[in-house]
Amino acid sequence: MKIAISNHFYAGTELSVDKLKTIKSLGFEYIEFWTMPPHINLNDEKNIDESLRLVSNSGLIINSYHAPIFKLRDDASSREISYITEIDEKERLRSVDLICRSIEVMSKSGSNLIVLHGDMKDKKRLKETKESLKKSLKEICERAKKHNTLVALENTERELPVAELKRIVDELSIENLGLCIDVGHANVFENPVEAIRTAGNYLLNIHASDNDGISDSHLHPGSGNVEWNQIAETLSQMNYQGSFTIEVKSANGIEGISLSDIKRLLKMV
Repeated sequence: MKIAISNHFYAGTELSVDKLKTIKSLGFEYIEFWTMPPHINLNDEKNIDESLRLVSNSGLIINSYHAPIFKLRDDASSREISYITEIDEKERLRSVDLICRSIEVMSKSGSNLIVLHGDMKDKKRLKETKESLKKSLKEICERAKKHNTLVALENTERELPVAELKRIVDELSIENLGLCIDVGHANVFENPVEAIRTAGNYLLNIHASDNDGISDSHLHPGSGNVEWNQIAETLSQMNYQGSFTIEVKSANGIEGISLSDIKRLLKMV
């Protein structure tokens, strides 16, 4: 199992050598790269090169990357969600194009794993939303295949539990499509251990954070009520060899999220 940390840790602030050195000092070799401003501007080739060089010069390796979840705006604080589940075809295609752009850009980093959301804009039109999702996944996976990239669909909605996401992945039967189980989301919507078991062989990545089971607060693992002992046991039973990515907030500090802390949590030491 490859343990990484997301630079979402510094979401909303510019990346810097010092910030990446802090991540490196925690013992991590791998990161999941957050492909949104102000960390990277997918429309600016100079910025793209500078951002990827910054990571490379820090000694960190981009193991996976998170697809954009917001529409690109000049104002990095803009938070208008980009939905690949859009029922409006023009908007859906814009969202797909944005994700495909991130695949094209991040292929330069050497990473071959993208994590993306299937967030729902219209939860009252579940059937149409799922059809849009399936259409988008086909298009994204086709583009990703050209870059030898795996696509991991993340559990982000109560209306689309992991069992339903697995059914969709089963139905599509696309060789480079799998799942990313966000433990924090699962702890709010369902049971994290069962979610991981349900994903089974489709499991490509895990997003690890903690919470109180009510709000997705991205607490450090071990700070909420997630049963990490059970998760560790389940991953061991599955002989899971994929990625395990810490996705927490810098506001909570760095205490308790070093690589050695996470290995102890997962009973790897």
